Amino acid sequence: MAAEIAAVLAAVFEDLTSLTGGLGGFVGLFDPGGPGGPGGPGGWQIDLLLWLQSMRHPALTLFMGGVTMLGDDLFYVAVLGLMYWKAFLGIDEISGTNGRVYLNGRGKSDGGFSRQDIMALMNLVVLSVLLNIVIKQVIAAPRPFEVVQALEGLWVFTAGSASFPSGHAQTAATFWVALLSSGKFFETGRQGGSWRPGRLGTSLLMVALISISRLYLGVHWPQDVLAGAALGTILGFSGPVLSKNFNRWSLIPILALAATGIFVYQDDGAVQLICLLAGAVFGHWKSSRGERSQRSVNSDRDPSVAALALTFAFGLVAIAGAYLATTWLLTLAVLPELLVKAFATVETGLMVTWGVPSLLDFKRYPGRCG
Repeated sequence: MAAEIAAVLAAVFEDLTSLTGGLGGFVGLFDPGGPGGPGGPGGWQIDLLLWLQSMRHPALTLFMGGVTMLGDDLFYVAVLGLMYWKAFLGIDEISGTNGRVYLNGRGKSDGGFSRQDIMALMNLVVLSVLLNIVIKQVIAAPRPFEVVQALEGLWVFTAGSASFPSGHAQTAATFWVALLSSGKFFETGRQGGSWRPGRLGTSLLMVALISISRLYLGVHWPQDVLAGAALGTILGFSGPVLSKNFNRWSLIPILALAATGIFVYQDDGAVQLICLLAGAVFGHWKSSRGERSQRSVNSDRDPSVAALALTFAFGLVAIAGAYLATTWLLTLAVLPELLVKAFATVETGLMVTWGVPSLLDFKRYPGRCG
C-alpha cells in the first residue's frame, strides 16, 4: 500500500515538472489523448482512479453516494435556509440555549451568524457555483468514464456537465472554509481567538470526504477535485473580507458571471442560480423592512431540539410544496420549461428568506405577519 502511494506521488511530481509551455501544457491534461493515452500527461490519474475502482463495495458505494450529495447545490440551499431560520428565531445553539429573540431584521444567535451574514455567505456560494459553471464551459474537459473505457462512472446523474473543476469540491470548500474564515467559528477569550477543534475538523472532513467521493465514483479526475478544492478555499478565505469591505459591490461579479453563463453559454444552471438569489435577496429585504420596529422579547423557556427539528422540517416541506405547486401550475399553462424553472427558483429563494420566516413569525405572534 505504501509503495503504491509513493509511486502515485512520484508520478504527480513528474507530471507537474513536465507541464511546460504555460496554458498549452496545462490544457494538455484535459485532452482525451492525454489522460487516456499511454504515457501521456495525467497517466497517474488513471492509475489512481482504477485503484479506487478496485476498492468498490456496494455498502461503500452507497456511503460515497450519500457523501457526494452533501456537495450538491440543493444541499447548501437547505443548509443556508436552516441557518437563516435559526438566526430569525434568535437561538444560540442547536442544543436550544436561548437568549433574546431579535425582531429587527438582522437578528442573530448569541455569538452566531446574523441573517445579513448568511446572505453574504449565500452570495459567496452562488458566486462560486457560477464561476465553476463558466470555467467548465471554457475548458470543456471530458469526464474520466467518457474517455477511458476501463473506468466506470457511478451516480453519473450528479455529473451533468464538463469535468474541470469539480463543482462539488469547489462548493464544499467555499462554504466550509468561509464558515471558518468568517470568525464565527472562533472562541474569543482574554487570550484572544482560538479555533474550535470540533468545527475545524468537521469542515476539513466534509471537504475531504466530498472530494474523495467524486474520485471513488469515477466522475472526476484527481486534478478536478484538487483544482475545485483549491479555488473554493481561495474564495472561502477571501469572501468574508471582500464582503465586509465591498458589500455594496458584491453583486457585480455575480451578475457578470451569470450574464456570461446565460448569454454566452446558454447554461440553464446559471439562469436558476441568479433567479434563486434574486428571490432570496428580495425576500430578505422585504423581511427586514417589515421588522424595523426593533422589538425584542424574552423567551419563557428554552425550545427543545425536537421543536427545532420540527421547525426546520416545516420550512423544508413548505418550500418543497411551494416549488412543486408552482412547477405544476406553470407547466399546465404550457410555459417553456426554462421559464417554469426560473419562476420556481425565484419562489424558492423568496420562501427561504421571507415566506418561511413569515409563517414562523405568525406562529409565534398570531395576528402579526411581517
